[in-house]
Amino acid sequence: MKKAILFTATLLCTTLLSFAQTKLPLFFSDSMVLQQKTDASIWGTDIANKKIIVTGSWGKTSTTTTDNVGKWKLKIKTPAAGGPFKITIKGSTEIILSEVLIGEVWLCAGQSNMEMPMKGYNGKPPQPVDSSDFFIANSLNPKLRVFKPGWNPPSRTTAYDVSSGKWVSASPATTPDFSATAYFFARKIQLALGVPVGIIVTARGGSSIESWLDSTTLATVKPVVIPNELEWKLAHNTPTMMYNTFLYPFIGYTIKGVTWSQGEANRKNNHEYQELFTKMIALWRSNWQQGEFPFYFAQLAPRGGSDNLIGALFREAQLNTMLSVNATGMAVILDIGSKVQEHYPQKKVIGDRLANWALVKNYGKSGMASGPVVKEIIKNNDHIKLTFNYCGMGLTSFDKPLADFEIAGADEVFQPATATIEDNNTSIIVTSTTVKNPMYVRYCFKNAANGTLFNKDGLPASSFRGKAL
Repeated sequence: MKKAILFTATLLCTTLLSFAQTKLPLFFSDSMVLQQKTDASIWGTDIANKKIIVTGSWGKTSTTTTDNVGKWKLKIKTPAAGGPFKITIKGSTEIILSEVLIGEVWLCAGQSNMEMPMKGYNGKPPQPVDSSDFFIANSLNPKLRVFKPGWNPPSRTTAYDVSSGKWVSASPATTPDFSATAYFFARKIQLALGVPVGIIVTARGGSSIESWLDSTTLATVKPVVIPNELEWKLAHNTPTMMYNTFLYPFIGYTIKGVTWSQGEANRKNNHEYQELFTKMIALWRSNWQQGEFPFYFAQLAPRGGSDNLIGALFREAQLNTMLSVNATGMAVILDIGSKVQEHYPQKKVIGDRLANWALVKNYGKSGMASGPVVKEIIKNNDHIKLTFNYCGMGLTSFDKPLADFEIAGADEVFQPATATIEDNNTSIIVTSTTVKNPMYVRYCFKNAANGTLFNKDGLPASSFRGKAL
């Protein structure tokens, strides 16, 4: 009897040990990119209270021990950009990750204008990406890599890993499926710095900002209503769903910063977007525990008719977020967009403009990060004078008339106005023959408008409004 018990116990231990293994989330894999010159986080699971040793072939090692449920996390020092390297993880079993690069890592998130692939969307009519054939054909670049996760089912609780996905290098065969905005952003960064660039793309068409927040943060702004039955088709705009299943698995992966393109799903609740957006940025930064990492975002593109202010009010909320939240930047795209299609084709424009922010603010490159931003609104008898930050070499309309300026008196009834660039191209004078005592001014303050005010670096001004001092 004792021999039988001993045999059974031995068999059980042998079986348990045979199943014991070191595991990693899918994004810690061959061909991944880690952030250079930092303490990069790596984590996984194993049996409880097991020593884990992680060694990079660049000569650094880090150790930890799993907790009582088998989870572990550690940081390993990374060198300056380079590779390929190997990373060895030793626990109950050994994992060797190969072709690992060290460089710059960015998380790119949002909805369909971030998700839209280089090959465009099929539809009626088709929705292409400008010049995509040329850029796809010339995209071979083993140092530009993208991780795009598969979809987890909607869940009220946070997910540990994604359902599928792997790191893929840019090439004519793979680039068609890359996010166009993220690809052009990464391409410009990579060309400017000459180092490997890794992009994690977590974006889904139609997703509301409420879906990218946790329930605790969201409840500080508005009631949180999550249906009892969670449906795949509604997950993208159900509160907390994108946060739980499509963002949470990546929280802690060491990044340089975030780029964001979202807003179309929230156009009609622009009155609360600034608060939601501000709290989302704060939440993500708190989650990552990397301080105030840069957060750069695309402003809403003009779309539809010009008979309402929905787009302008939303862009104002985005502008105010940039002006009030540290280490943020907004890529204005008032000069592009479509009156018909929500998915504007000029994805290189937005990718490049997001990259401008990073290159100037984070990588020490010269140039302008932003288009003109109103500094002062000054009343002077029968006209209003506007001065600007981010003028660079001066203001310009590129030989076209300045359009969509309006002024109003105390009654706040706006009338079309004439705008003229003056003072050595650093200010604008706005007048109207029908408003003798102007007090208010606005520019492109419509749902859809075609921006005409730029700095000489070619970056457009946002729509704006304000009261004269």
